[in-house]
Amino acid sequence: MNKKSPLSAFLTAILIAGLILASAMRFSTVQAATEVTGIINSDTKWTKANSPYNLTSSITVASGVTLTIEPGTIVQLNEHCLQINGTLIARGTSSDPINFYGGAPISTGTRITTEDYDYSIVFSPSSTKWSQQTQSGSIIENAVIGNLVINGGSPKVINNFLGNIDIMGGNPEISNNNVVGGIGVYAGSALIANNTVSQQNHYFLGYGEGRAIITQRYERNNNVIIITQKATPFVVNNVIIGKISQAEGGIGFETQNATIINNTIYGCVVGIGFYEGIGNAVISDNIIYDSKYGINLNNTLLRDSEIAISITIQRNIIRNNTYGIVLTLPAIIENNTIGNNTVGIATSAPLSATYNNIEGNNQSVYISSPNSLNATNNWWGTTDTQAISQSIHDFDDDSTLGKVTFVPFLTEPNPAIASGQSVTPTPTPTPTPSEEPQQTEQIEPILSAAIAGAVIIAILGLLIYLTKRK
Repeated sequence: MNKKSPLSAFLTAILIAGLILASAMRFSTVQAATEVTGIINSDTKWTKANSPYNLTSSITVASGVTLTIEPGTIVQLNEHCLQINGTLIARGTSSDPINFYGGAPISTGTRITTEDYDYSIVFSPSSTKWSQQTQSGSIIENAVIGNLVINGGSPKVINNFLGNIDIMGGNPEISNNNVVGGIGVYAGSALIANNTVSQQNHYFLGYGEGRAIITQRYERNNNVIIITQKATPFVVNNVIIGKISQAEGGIGFETQNATIINNTIYGCVVGIGFYEGIGNAVISDNIIYDSKYGINLNNTLLRDSEIAISITIQRNIIRNNTYGIVLTLPAIIENNTIGNNTVGIATSAPLSATYNNIEGNNQSVYISSPNSLNATNNWWGTTDTQAISQSIHDFDDDSTLGKVTFVPFLTEPNPAIASGQSVTPTPTPTPTPSEEPQQTEQIEPILSAAIAGAVIIAILGLLIYLTKRK
C-alpha cells in the first residue's frame, strides 16, 4: 500500500477545508441581501431569511396590493421612501422586531424642504385603513423606525420604537409606542394613546406660498407633541417627558378642536400650551408637574374682540410647578387640584374657577388686569377668610386690577376630585435600537464555523496518517 507523506495528508486536509470555507462564504454572499426597487404590483412577502432588503430606489406598494413583512426582517431604506398606496402588514414580535434602517437624517438648518421627509415610510390617502373589527388593514407592530409619515392614511401603529411621526391627515391609531423624536399632528383626527414621548429633535410642517406643505424649524412652539389648526386629534394616556429633551413644551396646540385627556406631563417649560386659533378644546384629567408653566393658554396674536375659543380645564392635577395655570384667554376651570405651585392661577382674562382644590401654593391667585375672577366654591386649604384673601393678588393690592370673588368657599376639599397627591411615574426606559447590521456581522458566524471545521479536518487527516504508519 502506498503511504502518503505527512505533507501530502496535511495538504489534502487543508484543500478539503478550503472548499468548505469557500462554499460557506459563497452561501453567505448569496444570502447577504435582497435588492428591491420600483413598484410592487402583486402581493409580496419579505422574509427574515432573505433580509436585509436593500432599497435601490423608492418603493411603492400599489393600491390593492399587500406587502407583508415577517418578524426579524431587516429593511435598509438607503435614503429612499417606502410608499404605501395599498396595504402594509409589518408585524414583528417583542423578541424579534422588524428593523427599518437607513432613512435620511433630517436637516438641521432653520428652514428645510419637503424632500427631507421623503426618506421614510409614507402612508398615502389610498392606503388600506386598519379595521379593528375585522383585524385587517395596514399595521406596523413591534418595529424600529426612524421617520413615519401618515399623509392621509389610517394605519395602526402599535408597540414600536420610533423617531418622528408626522400626521398630515387620516384617522390613524398611534398607540403604545416609544417615540424619541416627537409627534406632529397637522391634519386629520388621529388617536394618540398610551405612548411614551420624549422629543430629542423635531420640526414643524405648515402650509403656505402655494405649496401643500412647507417645513421649517418650529422654534416658537417647540413641543414634544404639536397640534395645528387643521387637526382634531384625541390625545389620551400618554407619558410626555420634557426634562431629557430639547423641547420647551409638552403638548402645544393651535387648533379648532383638541381633546387632551389623562396624560402625564413633566419636566417641560410648558406642560400644555395654546398659542393661536379658534374653536373648542378640552383639557381634562391630566397630571402636570415639575414644569415652569403647568397650563399656559396665551393668544398674543388676537385682540380680545377677535377671540373665539372655548377652553375647558377640568379634573387635572397640577402640582409642583412655578405657575400652575396661566391665562390670557377666557376659560372654565373646575374640579382641578392646583397645589404646591409658586403661583396657582395667574390670569389677565375674565374667567370662572370653581369647585377646585387650590391649596399649598405660595400665592393662590394673581390677577394682572382689570378683569375680575369668579373663584367661588373652591377649597383653599383653610377656612380662614383673611388667610385666603392674603393669598390672592387683586384689587385689594392694586386698585387698577379686577376683583377675585372667593366667598362662598368650600370648608373641606372637594371630594369629587382627585386628592392632588400625584405619584411621580417611573419613566419608561428608552431602548436602544440595535446597530445597523453590516455584511461582516452576517459572515462572521459562518467564517467561525468554517475555520473550526478546517482545523478539525486537518487534525483528523494527521491522525489518519499517523494511524496508517503504525
